[in-house]
Amino acid sequence: MSPDPRQSGSPHNGLFVSGLCKSYGPVQVLADASFEVRPGEVVALLGENGAGKSTVSNIIAGSTKPDAGTIIWRGKPYSPANPAAAIEAGVGMIHQELKLLPDLSVAENVYVGR
Repeated sequence: MSPDPRQSGSPHNGLFVSGLCKSYGPVQVLADASFEVRPGEVVALLGENGAGKSTVSNIIAGSTKPDAGTIIWRGKPYSPANPAAAIEAGVGMIHQELKLLPDLSVAENVYVGR
C-alpha cells in the first residue's frame, strides 16, 4: 500500500485510494482496495467479472458510496455526494458505449458521450 499523502508532508495531486470496501447485503464485492495514480500516469483497472472494477469506478465517480476506505483527490479528502459533485471536483466517468459514431474521432466520441 502507498503511504498516506496526508502524513508524508509532500503534496499529492493525483488519486490515492486506501482500504476501499463495499458490500451489497451479505455479499462483499470490494475488500480493501488500495492504489495510487500520480499526475500524468495512465492506468488500467483489470480483473475478472465480479472483481470490483465497476464498483471502484462507481465509488470514485460518486454514484456509489463505499462502506469503508479513504480517497484523496488532488491532495484533499474526497467523498462526492453524487456524480454531479464528482464532476464539480474534476472527476467524471464515461460509461462503455457500444454505439460509437464511426465518422468521429475517439476524442469526439468521448466528448459526445459526456
